[in-house]
Amino acid sequence: MNINEVKDLMTQFDGSSLREFSWRTAEGELSFSKNENKILAAPTGTALPETKVSAPMPVSESSTELAVETELVEEVATVEGEAVTSPLVGVAYLQPAPGKPEFVSVGDSVKKGQTLLIIEAMKVFSDPRFNIDVLKVEVPVNVKYVEGFADGEVVYSKAEAADFFKAQEEATNLPYIYLSAGVSAKLFQETLQFAHDSGAKFNGVLCGRATWAGSVEPYIKDGEASAREWLRTTGFENIDELNKVLVKTASPWTDKV
Repeated sequence: MNINEVKDLMTQFDGSSLREFSWRTAEGELSFSKNENKILAAPTGTALPETKVSAPMPVSESSTELAVETELVEEVATVEGEAVTSPLVGVAYLQPAPGKPEFVSVGDSVKKGQTLLIIEAMKVFSDPRFNIDVLKVEVPVNVKYVEGFADGEVVYSKAEAADFFKAQEEATNLPYIYLSAGVSAKLFQETLQFAHDSGAKFNGVLCGRATWAGSVEPYIKDGEASAREWLRTTGFENIDELNKVLVKTASPWTDKV
């Protein structure tokens, strides 16, 4: 990485809502931080000693100042709960837009499916210096928590979910394909239709668990022959229906190159 690239990263970091950023490559590690040098939090049950710093002021021969001993005691906030770590690398935004409230704060109680932050991984890895041809991504929101699709708890309205798909589309100029992320074949197909209706110009899918996961149960119960029969019938139907949905929803990758 040259000095101009480092300066560019520093500018982006300074204008973002990130507090810390680290990037490790074969050449070395680069870290930025806006945090002050103090203890912010401690796990529940951890005893922390009082921080006491004795800092005498330097006195020169020509100075009449006296050395003054100061004591600094840092406040320690104890936060109960579990730490949530990022599932991928990227630039993280703690709020939906500049000037808007943060999605959550340290110590908040959160629900499954709730947005905690936005990770700008697609935009980061769309930079030409990474030499990436196509992005393999998950959909930006779990549709089973979206109104109209959820069987139980609803976390997002359709309008909110559509905004996530629009933002994902705007994050890259590269072709990108969707992973099924282990949802059912039916829900995956409905997700693709919703993505298309929301303005996402995705370029295909990587057929994963949504197409074949159902073969596991007959394999466990009745063996290989039963699993093969499931793949030949139900598995084939899953892929066939998926292809029909893709014809209506996916965009040609040649549109982006």
